[in-house]
Amino acid sequence: MTIRSRTTFLLTLLFVACNVEALRSAQEPPADVATRSYKISTLGSVEMAVPMHWQENVRLLDVPPAFTLAYRLPSTKDFYMKVTSAWEPQQERASRDPGWLRRAVVKAGKAIDKDMKLIEVNGAIAKGYYFQVPHKEKFPIGEFKFLLEGTVDLGTITVVFSAYSNQKNASEFAEALRVIESARFLPAN
Repeated sequence: MTIRSRTTFLLTLLFVACNVEALRSAQEPPADVATRSYKISTLGSVEMAVPMHWQENVRLLDVPPAFTLAYRLPSTKDFYMKVTSAWEPQQERASRDPGWLRRAVVKAGKAIDKDMKLIEVNGAIAKGYYFQVPHKEKFPIGEFKFLLEGTVDLGTITVVFSAYSNQKNASEFAEALRVIESARFLPAN
């Protein structure tokens, strides 16, 4: 083997090793995040990478097959997030106009704030939209000044999310979006 071919071989090996490591680390959640799985009746489950310190309350429904999640922080009442799955017969989903999701999120946002700005969600599987607006309603768990709300399509199901905070640029809003972007549906075997 010539020096040139050995060099080419070693560079190729190094390139492959770097790409394998990058691919492996892209599939693993960060150390402070754990993959949590939420069952949807007998249909399958949704997996999301959720910060480990987030506390959750899970409600599973058989009819209609769905889940409702509530996340909060153990040390503060400044953040709250709800996530709900929506299942519908696949024939209905297939017959929908491709722009339905965008229109639904715009309609929800405009009902709260006419000047809301629509932002795209581009996870590996989760595709959809969200908006962030001032919030004025009171909840039994507390009062929040800002709302981040949206909907994503996971191919087989739809996931609706709402996150609340008292800070417009709360780091928890960024974490909430990462949770939603990580979502994926795994059909039952």
